[in-house]
Amino acid sequence: MQADLERGLKADDALQVVLTDEDKKRYGIKSRLTVVRFLKRYLAAHKLRYHVKSFRGDLGDFIVVQRTKV
Repeated sequence: MQADLERGLKADDALQVVLTDEDKKRYGIKSRLTVVRFLKRYLAAHKLRYHVKSFRGDLGDFIVVQRTKV
């Protein structure tokens, strides 16, 4: 995801990550908000104009990064 963010997204593009319960156990993640906070800090530190959305679905936690409209 980092390489995709640094390369840049077009206006209609979005990146999506799905974290299953197995993924969260493997990486020691207790909440999807942990990942969202990390992404928001990363985007702010690199001054990238993207916003982050997250929600819980049937397959796991979905995290979507989209380009902010100007």
